[in-house]
Amino acid sequence: MATSTELKETIGISREIVNDTRLNASEIGVLWNTYMESSIYSCMFKHFLSNVQDKDIRLLLESAVDVTNKMVSWIIETFNKEGLSIPIGYTTEDINTKAPRLYSDPFYLYFLNHKTKAGIATQGLALTTSVRPDVREFYTRCCSSIIELYQKTVDLLLSKGLYIRPPYITTPKTTDFVKKKNFLAGYLVHEKRPLLAVEISSLFHGIIMISLGKEVLIGFRQVAESKKVRHYMDKGIDLANRFLNMYIPILSQEDIPVPMSWDTSVTDSTVSPFSDKLMMAKSLYMSAVVIANCGTAISTNLRHDLLPGYTRTMMDTADHTEDGVNIMIENGWLEEPPRVIDREDLINSKH
Repeated sequence: MATSTELKETIGISREIVNDTRLNASEIGVLWNTYMESSIYSCMFKHFLSNVQDKDIRLLLESAVDVTNKMVSWIIETFNKEGLSIPIGYTTEDINTKAPRLYSDPFYLYFLNHKTKAGIATQGLALTTSVRPDVREFYTRCCSSIIELYQKTVDLLLSKGLYIRPPYITTPKTTDFVKKKNFLAGYLVHEKRPLLAVEISSLFHGIIMISLGKEVLIGFRQVAESKKVRHYMDKGIDLANRFLNMYIPILSQEDIPVPMSWDTSVTDSTVSPFSDKLMMAKSLYMSAVVIANCGTAISTNLRHDLLPGYTRTMMDTADHTEDGVNIMIENGWLEEPPRVIDREDLINSKH
């Protein structure tokens, strides 16, 4: 565990800040979520480090482990001072660092790039829902560290020729205003306007996100011990294929390049580097990201024919998530988040 001095140097938290208020519900909630998610990624990155061969990717993974461990340590220290119970999360019991590699080195880099991209959003949201000065400073420094790591993943992807650039488009030379209401239309071929840049971006990055998630699930399905967990991963892969078959043709119909796939990223190993518990939790986190991204796409995309696809993706992913939560509950893997005390239980326990 990191000391307070190390935390000041790496995360930059000043313990001189005087806090005269308890953590509020928002702060407890986001800190708990940060702890759980960080403990998952710390485990995964440690396994990646046990077999990564590329020196440049190794350095980034080492930085990622350092950042996540420091975040976990700060939360433990803060919860202890507040008299709050420390989450169990995910530990060395959930990884087998001696297991053969399950994914390729380039996959590790893509995975880290996606993780930091999502982390910027989640840590930014945590910052804006926090009030206490030390918590705000913690998330400010977390955002800074994750942004720096994200920048490094992009630079390394570019230098290795692995970065998948969004398509270039030719745009009108002059500024104009929308004159026809069929600007929103899209169901009839003769009414469809060309895709907007923001709509292309949503589709393009959605395809990348789902393709990467699919590769994660292919690896998990290959090594999972429980038949139910393997079936859950299999269903997730089927959903990913369905979503890709929905989004890719929209770009292809307008002659817009489609992102490549990662079909060769998973090795032939059948030895699990992770516990079924960790793999299920990671799958649920990926589902949450899909739902959040679809919500953003719905709020920014204007062509009517695009919206049902995103809505369907959200609904199907939510149903799949519920199945996953039930598996976690059945196996005693789902750690209960902080909640309000059930006063009915208190009354019943007294009488």
